[in-house]
Amino acid sequence: MARAQPSDVIPTLRPGDHVCLFYESQEEQRAWLVPFFREGLRRGEACVYIMDQHHRHDVAAALHAGGVDVRAEVRRGALSLLTQDDTYLRGGRFDPGAMITLLQGATRDALRRGFTALRVTGEMTWSLGGEPGCERLVEYESLLNDIFPRSKTLAICQYHRPRFPAELLLGALRTHPTAILGEDLCANPYCEPAGLLGDGARVEWMFAQLPRWCSADAPHPASVPSELSVPEVQRRALAAREQHVERMLRARDNILRVVAHDLRDPLNVVLMAAHKLQRLLVQPVPRQSVDTIVRAVNQARRLIHDLRDVALIEAGRLGVHPTPQEVTLLVEDARSSLLAHAEERGLDVEVRVSPELPPVLADRERVHQVFSNLIGNAAKFTPAGGRISLGASRLRHAVCFSVVDNGRGIPHGNLERVFEPFWQQVAGEGRGSGLGLAISKGIVEAHGGRIWAEAEEGWGSAFHFTLPVAAPRGGIAVCSPRP
Repeated sequence: MARAQPSDVIPTLRPGDHVCLFYESQEEQRAWLVPFFREGLRRGEACVYIMDQHHRHDVAAALHAGGVDVRAEVRRGALSLLTQDDTYLRGGRFDPGAMITLLQGATRDALRRGFTALRVTGEMTWSLGGEPGCERLVEYESLLNDIFPRSKTLAICQYHRPRFPAELLLGALRTHPTAILGEDLCANPYCEPAGLLGDGARVEWMFAQLPRWCSADAPHPASVPSELSVPEVQRRALAAREQHVERMLRARDNILRVVAHDLRDPLNVVLMAAHKLQRLLVQPVPRQSVDTIVRAVNQARRLIHDLRDVALIEAGRLGVHPTPQEVTLLVEDARSSLLAHAEERGLDVEVRVSPELPPVLADRERVHQVFSNLIGNAAKFTPAGGRISLGASRLRHAVCFSVVDNGRGIPHGNLERVFEPFWQQVAGEGRGSGLGLAISKGIVEAHGGRIWAEAEEGWGSAFHFTLPVAAPRGGIAVCSPRP
């Protein structure tokens, strides 16, 4: 059987993928990157090449030789050739947060201009030059795994194996869910879950990977001398119980991390194979079967992302990167998501935004995740012909956002429980994992806001959450988790 070529494998990549290309020669590098751009332009995506060791003319010539009309694509804004000074080293130093903000802004700009996604590749040899901040490269690659899964961005990070020291190659292996090596694109078993950059956390995860790993049994109480007082016996018993609870919580978090990591890799392999079959099959019956597989795998991947977020929230390590955001843009993002549900279920859509609201301090991708969870729940429990309203209004030093429906509502006694992980209003109803509201609560509180529900059974539900107002120009903006 003939070996698959890069041009056959590249189409399996989708927005949200974070890939590392380990290459040894220029021919190997071009064999992957030319079809990567060709496929992106074919899909209507905005494509960005960040250059370092290669000159703009060399990159353009390689793309042109691969069938890309470089001048025409640059002229229409579909292709950009940038330098490390335009991107990674903007401002004279490398700052992971600033680079992530730059990527998120470029993605939003691409979507506003009618492109379907943002496709990026960057040569990483700039990190070998000793510029300020380059020691934070591995931190940056890990942070990308927080924002990519639910974004419209995909990227290939290029690492020239002969030039990079083993330490940085190890960092690249630890932080990329998918890797390209030679002629193969494969799920990377060495990619660690986000947040395990510290040695202590990494050791815990490694122990969790061992086949014989198991949670510790409850500690056996030590024999207590008879001369100890009753208060001392109670103190020792309480200390032993607290240690046991701490071990159980740590074991639970490890299990969630292992599930989120080790289930993702085989699912990625299944999804890649299914996408290949989709391109090969033309008969409707087998094609429908493959489409079913793709939908099921994507649903499982979403569940894994949710489990990972829950683990990060429980551990207090959920990553948010707040920047000043216009309220109207946040609500418009939510409205776009709501319209898809409305068209499918015949729902009326209403938007009420108070005039002249100040910008808020928010991670736009994470806030969109909150809106998606609230809108998805409202659409599930609102009958056809019902109404869902989006709103935003001023609330002292914050802006209050709302998602209101006239669906079946929530019994008053359950209003506090709706934000518990895995809780569902009707047990066993099979309408989701019960994680969306818990994740939304964690995201809002990581911004320094709060979230709550108001509802009456049979008359609908209203979910509200607040985000802090961004500091005026010259002021200091503070965004920290609530105690």
